[in-house]
Amino acid sequence: MKISIFAIKSKKNSWGESPIYVRLATNGQRFNFSTGVFVYPNEWSNKTKKVTKRSEAKEFNALIASKVNQVRLSYDTIVTQKKEVTKDNLVHYLNQDEKKEITFAELIQLYRNNVSLSTKTTIATKKANLSKIKMIKKVLSDLGYLNEPLSIFHPKKTYRFFEKLEEINKFKSLSPATLNKYNQHLTRLFDFGIREELINTSNPVLMVNAPPPPKKELNYLTKAEIEILEKSKFRSLPLNKVKDNFLLQCYTGLSYIDLMQLNKSNINTGLNGVHYISIERQKTKVQSNAPIDDRAINILAKYDYTTPQITNQKYNYYLKEIAEIVGINKRVTSHTGRRTAGFNFLNNGISIESVSAILGHANIKTTQNMYARITPDRICEEFKKSFAT
Repeated sequence: MKISIFAIKSKKNSWGESPIYVRLATNGQRFNFSTGVFVYPNEWSNKTKKVTKRSEAKEFNALIASKVNQVRLSYDTIVTQKKEVTKDNLVHYLNQDEKKEITFAELIQLYRNNVSLSTKTTIATKKANLSKIKMIKKVLSDLGYLNEPLSIFHPKKTYRFFEKLEEINKFKSLSPATLNKYNQHLTRLFDFGIREELINTSNPVLMVNAPPPPKKELNYLTKAEIEILEKSKFRSLPLNKVKDNFLLQCYTGLSYIDLMQLNKSNINTGLNGVHYISIERQKTKVQSNAPIDDRAINILAKYDYTTPQITNQKYNYYLKEIAEIVGINKRVTSHTGRRTAGFNFLNNGISIESVSAILGHANIKTTQNMYARITPDRICEEFKKSFAT
């Protein structure tokens, strides 16, 4: 029997990291087992069979050593019980061992890999999620929980987790929304462990009253503010292009990433002669069909039915500058245009179901929670109609 450790460099996750495997060779058979560790090629030493040049090297090497020991113990158990050495038998004993020994550090690494390999989120969302996971790991490490078995995390220790986050918040001034994201990821971490049958208890995070998620104040532009933008002309060509992109978002409800991918093939004409944009949303993979009027058509025609390309960071920078120039006293970002469209659709009498389809939401509840707020103008209009003689 021989056990070896190696990196599969031809197999990489979305960050370009390769998985580390443990191989058991016996009687002409070879069985490979994932360690759950992913590293960049230059961080793996083929000579020492260890992770190097990485801040988590000590922790990763401990995970690999633990997997080697688990494989060896599983093999010894099978031989002692005079059973056949097969992949199923090895996996059976490995799973039993992992259920007993798995720690927070191991669970976080497995969860991190699951997030990295997800095909349902954009690169930007993955980076944001991995940043939250890193903070959760730091908090657990500061509390001394990181290398403890998961069974120790009862509701009282969940309170300590949130208390520790509050301590960190005093120095970092994290927003309530950000704090709530950490709560969500801690919940997902345990849900992942339960789903993978690594945890036999219910989710301890759900047993405590975590800080409630804050109600978002959604920025959107009024009709008057949109008219100000429409009439504005700038000496700078980049500012004019950004203005056109933003107005297109206000008219269609496209998100930044979908706006950047728009091309002539996405423009269609319905049976009633109405033009519309048909595009699969990058975020939800849901088909969005957004009717467009002459205002949007005129902007698209200027750029041959594509859109001026710009990074999201630069786009937001110019939007802030535009808002200051024209006197819009609001925080205007790449998402404000989409929100503006959502509010205007609803307040112009379009049904919530149709708005959800236009915006490409995966669930109508998202539309209801985020956009179904009636503006004062709409209330006044309905009031006039009700008492009209």
